[in-house]
Amino acid sequence: MLLMQAGGALAQPIILLSDDMTAQDISASSLMWLDAQGSSTASQVAARSGSRFAPSTAEAVYSLGPKAALWQHYRFTMQAKSHKQWVLEFPQPLLDRITVYQSSAGSKWTSLTAGDTVPVADWPTPGR
Repeated sequence: MLLMQAGGALAQPIILLSDDMTAQDISASSLMWLDAQGSSTASQVAARSGSRFAPSTAEAVYSLGPKAALWQHYRFTMQAKSHKQWVLEFPQPLLDRITVYQSSAGSKWTSLTAGDTVPVADWPTPGR
């Protein structure tokens, strides 16, 4: 699972997205937390994110076990007057399930899910 927020008090780089950029490797820009029980919600994780997350390593492989969930936190901002659409890609072809959460106005969460356990027709961008 992945948690994305536009703001927050976590000390991590903010990734600036602009129209003149091409693909960008952001693998070293996240914070991570391993939820051993896999039972936390996006709201619960966001409420206590500062004390849970630690810097991630770009090439790290995490052993999750049958219940665990890996949460990654990224911070993005769009350059003023930017119109380019961005796609977040994970190069790992063996993901059972990944859910990207994004905060919106009023602290509501939207989510998109893909992975081996989700029919490709249900992915946000089928085939990617």
